[in-house]
Amino acid sequence: MNMKAILLVRVSSVSQKLDEQTKNLIDYAQSKGYTEDNLIIIEDIESGIQLAEEERNGLNKMKAEISADSNINAVFVWELSRLTRKPTTAYSLRDYFNNNNIQLYCFSPQFQLLKSDLVDLDDNGSLLFALYIQMAEAEMRNKKARFHRSKIRNARTGKYSGGIVKFGYQVNDKGYYEINEEEAELVKYVFDRYEQGISILKLNKELLERGKINSDSFVSETLKSEAYTGLSNKYGMNRQYPQIISNEQYERCQRLKRTNNKKLDKSNEVYFGKRLIKCTVCGSHYMAMKTSIQYLCYNRFGRESRLHPEKKCKTSPTININILDTILFEACVVEEAFRLMKNFDNRNDDFKQQIEINNEKISTSRNNILKSEAKKERNNNMYLNGNISEEKYLANVKSIDNEIKEYNNSILLNSNLNKQLQKRIDDALSDKEKINNSYQKNEDDVYAIDDLLEKQQIVQRHIKEVKIIDEIPNHTRIVMIYFHASPKIPLLYRVHYKKIPQLIEICTDFYDDEHEGYDETFISLWGDNILWQNVDFKIEKRFVRKS
Repeated sequence: MNMKAILLVRVSSVSQKLDEQTKNLIDYAQSKGYTEDNLIIIEDIESGIQLAEEERNGLNKMKAEISADSNINAVFVWELSRLTRKPTTAYSLRDYFNNNNIQLYCFSPQFQLLKSDLVDLDDNGSLLFALYIQMAEAEMRNKKARFHRSKIRNARTGKYSGGIVKFGYQVNDKGYYEINEEEAELVKYVFDRYEQGISILKLNKELLERGKINSDSFVSETLKSEAYTGLSNKYGMNRQYPQIISNEQYERCQRLKRTNNKKLDKSNEVYFGKRLIKCTVCGSHYMAMKTSIQYLCYNRFGRESRLHPEKKCKTSPTININILDTILFEACVVEEAFRLMKNFDNRNDDFKQQIEINNEKISTSRNNILKSEAKKERNNNMYLNGNISEEKYLANVKSIDNEIKEYNNSILLNSNLNKQLQKRIDDALSDKEKINNSYQKNEDDVYAIDDLLEKQQIVQRHIKEVKIIDEIPNHTRIVMIYFHASPKIPLLYRVHYKKIPQLIEICTDFYDDEHEGYDETFISLWGDNILWQNVDFKIEKRFVRKS
């Protein structure tokens, strides 16, 4: 009876060659008395470190061949690492060969696992088997470590390391990320529109209707992706990307998301200064304490200060929530009015852009109608050819007709919207008086806002940071407001605590060229020379201390 042998040939990547291994093993098997006709060659390209024994195609084929043919009594491998690099898998295979009386021959280094009787383990073979399996595992650990270091290095230099290329980017010929201009425009559009007040669901629906995306979570995933600011710390790799949006816009959108998640029944607990006030003593953020109606330094009054009293901030000033929120909103009225005026001035461009968007929706709907008509034709042919039942045919007809009806409704809706937008463009061009009076109208509109969440959004949109200075302890506080539009030149308010009602003044002496900006030292040195003027707004008492 001619005995047979299996040649198990495996490489872990397409760049490695199977041919050389196969030729060496054929020669080796023939030297052991096997003819070429009795050799069963199993060639595979798969990882020896990532796959478990039961997942390896080559090993599964080998075991299937052994189970099907009792004449097989040997397996040849080029080296043990070609069999596996995992000790657990290796010893499982050793027991398998021993229990089934299958000899294992290794080409490099050359040894056999069993004695000639195929019953007991060969002492030298068993020792070499264990030694080289441990060496193979150590080599793979080092290889994985080098690969991981390489991935980190590539990530920090903006080089592509495999996987799905992030939306908004493409990989250039040198293997580095670069901006995909068309996709990047859509990313910018998502952040801009969300910041303008369009909800995530509404924005995602719009982009789906325009045929720009095909995912229900595109807008949500885009807004939470910090990578578009140029740096992503996902998986701790500090991956560098070309910057598409600014860090400031990303942070503003994150604040909007946190604000928009507030429930309406908690609107009386909306704090305009949330996460804006920075302690001038320790650098920590302030928190709002409803029971005392005060903004307080977290390191002085928060949980950490109780747990670690030695780190407590001991001299940071507090300020009344009602007073500060009123000041913050008043400070933003002018900024918001100018923003609205700018939007008013640019409204024709916005209307034209919306018309283009609606035309894209119309075009997408018309293309979808053509696809539905083709689907209807295929449905008719399947029914005529007897491939589907009459019941299935009628159900398909109803479904397709509903699709076409929905697309036609979309075309009609967007066509009507375009007519209305065009009329607004035409009216605006002839209405010069509105343009001239737009600022005052916008300021009145801002003051007329009652919704607290909307007011908070206005404050968070324009203000970058707030600092509180205890000018005269228990008597006067100075509020320093830094805007995104002018981050180095704060607006100064002075609050007189001892006056009832509280007197509030605004600094009318603007930026001094000799200084980069007002700070606590500047105010203490120049306090008497700073010009102040009383303001006439009334404190909005939203929070009242409970007796």
